[in-house]
Amino acid sequence: MGRTCGIIIIGDEVLRGQIADTNSFFMCRRLFCLGVTVARVTVLPDVVQDIAEEVSRFSSKYDIVITSGGIGPTHDDVTYEGVACAFQRSLEYNKEVAEVVRQHIPRDHRDDHPAYKMAYIPQGIPAYLERAFHYLEKLFYDPSSKMFVRNVFFLEEENNITGTLNDLVCQSPRVIVGSYPEVNNCYYRTKVTLQSQDEDDLNQAETFLKSSVGQQVIVDYDVNSNSKAGQRIYDIVELRGEPHLTGPVTEAVKVIEDCFNRYTVEEICVSFNGGKDCMVILHLLHGALMHRFPENTPAIQAVYITCANPFDELEKFIDDTVDRYKLNLWRYNGPIKQGLEQLTIQKPHIKAILMGTRSTDPYSQDLKAFQMTDSGWPQVMRVMPILTWNYQIVWEFLRSLSVHYCVLYDHGYTSLGGQHNTAKNPHLCYHDEAGNKNWYPAYFLKDSALERTGRT
Repeated sequence: MGRTCGIIIIGDEVLRGQIADTNSFFMCRRLFCLGVTVARVTVLPDVVQDIAEEVSRFSSKYDIVITSGGIGPTHDDVTYEGVACAFQRSLEYNKEVAEVVRQHIPRDHRDDHPAYKMAYIPQGIPAYLERAFHYLEKLFYDPSSKMFVRNVFFLEEENNITGTLNDLVCQSPRVIVGSYPEVNNCYYRTKVTLQSQDEDDLNQAETFLKSSVGQQVIVDYDVNSNSKAGQRIYDIVELRGEPHLTGPVTEAVKVIEDCFNRYTVEEICVSFNGGKDCMVILHLLHGALMHRFPENTPAIQAVYITCANPFDELEKFIDDTVDRYKLNLWRYNGPIKQGLEQLTIQKPHIKAILMGTRSTDPYSQDLKAFQMTDSGWPQVMRVMPILTWNYQIVWEFLRSLSVHYCVLYDHGYTSLGGQHNTAKNPHLCYHDEAGNKNWYPAYFLKDSALERTGRT
């Protein structure tokens, strides 16, 4: 059995919902990697006695106790007092901590500043744990407590595999089994996690699970699709994966790299409206930037020219994508020409816009990979890396690389505009055994010519 840990989050503002606690998430994740079992996380108000009682209780139950919050110069920062009280210690002035505090105080206030309150710490209690967590990891690390982890993803709903999971728990007592249903995930319905300190036990449990449920409902899903984008994309280019995508991806990457040679990263942005084609462009650009700048990958600049009456699901997906890819997104009202005019006025440094245009799109059959905007429009270079791709290649790329896409595509939409001019594609409609009308997801469409059937 590895070491155990209790985490105490302190702060009235957390309990009032004024700030989100992200510290416990960070610490739980890091401690798990170090083989430390986090047994409990609790949130307390800024009350000395409450803190003292919880620290004392945790210290008697767990090997490690970590507090977060309530350390500062104000009247309600009472964590140090609470910890000291728990161990019947007093607070003492620590010169080393005071020097750290002094470096962050303006020179004309260094003689007398409330921040020096933080230099009074409990006798024998390490300071600034959170700030120096990575330096303290070696205190927690126990090589004998290494935890092995596997994730298995299923198309089945959780309740359909509950019996198998129960059998697995009984058969593998030294494996921790977790089951997590997903409602709106585009790739799977249930994620099962397997954790064990014995890799052989883990392998046996994974084999039992997969053989009991069946390969036909197991999904090959990459949870690290974003962080591994550069590796995955260039593996395809260099014939190390997804051979059916080598030609299209190589061609697209060549266009993007040519764009890097013509323009600086600061002069490039991507046209992004949440649709499937611009998701391909965004992921390709993300991967190409990671490959070209592995140490300090620059942020992607993106422009979203809004349409009238957009889908709520699409707007949420755009917000989620901004967070997922850390985009610097500029929003302008449509129509496109008006939005582009605003972009060129407010962001005059932008010289090239990467677009998800394909030659099968309306009025696009004669376009080239690099083409200036038409006469009478604001003049920028349109860069179109997937001009020669077809509908099927778009979906093969997205799903082969586990790229997130808008949930509307899983409900029968194949081309997205506004709510006023977009409907589900009738060619994906079917009736279930009860006679209810349903729609297959967009990637089920076989005839590319029918892609825009739902658009008016």
